[in-house]
Amino acid sequence: MKNLILAALLTFSPVTGMQDSLATAAATAVSMDAAQQDLFAEAHEIEAAIKAQAQAPVLSEPFEVVITFYVPSRRNGSLTASGVYATEGTIAADASVPFETQYYIPGLTYVKSDGIFTVQDRGSAVYGNVVDVFLPVANPTDPATKAALQVGRFKTIAYRVLTGEEAALQRANQKAVAGLTEEALSTAWHQGASIARDSTLPEPLPAPDALPLPIPIDQNTAADLNLTPSLQVQRRSKNS
Repeated sequence: MKNLILAALLTFSPVTGMQDSLATAAATAVSMDAAQQDLFAEAHEIEAAIKAQAQAPVLSEPFEVVITFYVPSRRNGSLTASGVYATEGTIAADASVPFETQYYIPGLTYVKSDGIFTVQDRGSAVYGNVVDVFLPVANPTDPATKAALQVGRFKTIAYRVLTGEEAALQRANQKAVAGLTEEALSTAWHQGASIARDSTLPEPLPAPDALPLPIPIDQNTAADLNLTPSLQVQRRSKNS
């Protein structure tokens, strides 16, 4: 509205000097409006990032895991060692890892889009940092199964999803970081400076360093899937 008023004054004022002054004022007003809009937009972006971080799973420090894959067994189907039936997101882990522990594995979003997997199974070849990922569909034409067959056994980065006191402590640390960010925003606002993205925001999760290795071979799986031995997904029963 104020820009329209200034434009009208420019149109009807007979005084050249006043026109020049009004033109300068109008340009300054437009520039200030644009700067203010940019400031609000960037502040909202950072606020949204902070809120998203607050709602995201609380993660441990990253650690390396070795990924293998398995499909439903002929004898027990998808029944797991924990007594539940495996679904998308089921994984087998070392016996020292409690059932229902959750891992965030960013390198496996082609298997499960959010990358969150739950420990519900065991396996004779699953020990140490080996994580065996359940593939619900044994058919090699399934997109996730096909991708798993192509990658095979590999190393990547995982995070444990924290709960209880561990999660509370991590949340407190995140709030402290958010407080520093808000203080930086306030300082930039009062100084009238453009807001750069605050360096205290959490860094993006690192990309997995996949190192393809030969995948375990199972004769039953070879017969079922009619694949060459180099492209087998191991099949395990509940007790294997």
